[in-house]
Amino acid sequence: MFKKIKNMLVIILVLLLTMPTHVFAANNIKVILDGKDVSANVFAQVSNGEVLVSATDIYGALGAITTYNRDTQKLTIKYGQYWYLSDMPNHKDSYNNTINEFTIGKNEYDTIMYESKGTAYHFIKWLASPPSIIDNNIMLSAKDFVGLLDYEVNWDATTKTLLLSKKWNYISITPWYSELNYLLEYNPNIQNMVTGETYPSTYISTPPSTISTGSTQNFSAITAPNIYYDKQNWIPDFGKITGAKLVYQELLYDDDLSGFYMYDIMSGQSGDIEKYIGSLKDTGFYYDVNANQFFKDHFDGIVYVKNDYWVGMSIEDNYLVVMILYIPEFN
Repeated sequence: MFKKIKNMLVIILVLLLTMPTHVFAANNIKVILDGKDVSANVFAQVSNGEVLVSATDIYGALGAITTYNRDTQKLTIKYGQYWYLSDMPNHKDSYNNTINEFTIGKNEYDTIMYESKGTAYHFIKWLASPPSIIDNNIMLSAKDFVGLLDYEVNWDATTKTLLLSKKWNYISITPWYSELNYLLEYNPNIQNMVTGETYPSTYISTPPSTISTGSTQNFSAITAPNIYYDKQNWIPDFGKITGAKLVYQELLYDDDLSGFYMYDIMSGQSGDIEKYIGSLKDTGFYYDVNANQFFKDHFDGIVYVKNDYWVGMSIEDNYLVVMILYIPEFN
C-alpha cells in the first residue's frame, strides 16, 4: 500500500509540474517585484486610469497566507515581518506577524500586529481605493501598497510596467511565524486611525494573564502548543491535532517537503477529520475547486491549499493518508 501511494503521488507531481499554469496578466502589464519579473503570476489591470493588482497574487508572491470568505466578502492576509535592527545603537532584531482584513467595496480595513516581544496592536486604517473583484481576482490599487507594505510604487504608462520595491532595506516580508500563534488568543484595544478614536476590542475577552497598558497589551510568558509537522513546520499535524496514531511516514525525495503520513483512524475519534480541516482553515488553508478536481481524479478524498502547498486527505482501508504536495504556480 505504501509503495502504491508513493508512486501515485510522484505521478501527480510530474503531471502538475509539467502543466502550463499561467497566462500573462490582462493588458500585458509587466509587474516587477523587488527586481523580479512576476508578470506571469500576478494579475494586473488598468481601470479608469488606475492600476489595480490582484491582492492574493502580490501577497502570495511575498509568501503571505491569503483567504477569502465569499459570504462576508472579506479578504484576510497573514504574513510575517523581520526587522534587521541589530546594527543600530541600542536596538536588536525583531519580528512580528501581521493580519490585514479587507472588505470588498470598503475603504476601511483592519490591521492587527503581533510582536515577538509579546505586544499586540489593532488599527483601523483607510485605503485610497476600495477593493474590487475583476475576473474573480480581488484587486487593490497599486498606490495602496505604499502604505500596506512600505513599498515604493512606480508606474510607467508608456511601457505598461509596474515597479514595486522595498522602501527600507531593514524590513523584510516573511512567511507567518507559527511560534507567535499563541498571541492570537489576545486582542488589544482598537485604534481607529481614521477617526482618532480608541475603543475596546469586540472579538474575545482579554485573558487574565495579560496586563493592559492602553492600546497595547503585555503578556506573561506562555508556551505556544506545537501542532505542526516537524519537517513541514507550518502545516498542522493530524496526529498532534487529533491524537491518532501515526503508523507510517515518508518523504518523496530527500531534498523535498512533499510526502505522506498514514494514521490509524481506529485509534482516534469520530469528527477527527473535521477537526483537522478546521485547523487547516485556521492556519490559512482553503478549499480550491481546481485543485480538488485534479486531486479527485487520482484519490477519493479532499485537498486544501495554501500558497504552493496542497494538503490532501484520503481514507485507504482503515488508514487516513495525509498527503503534502509542493505544487508551485498551479492556478
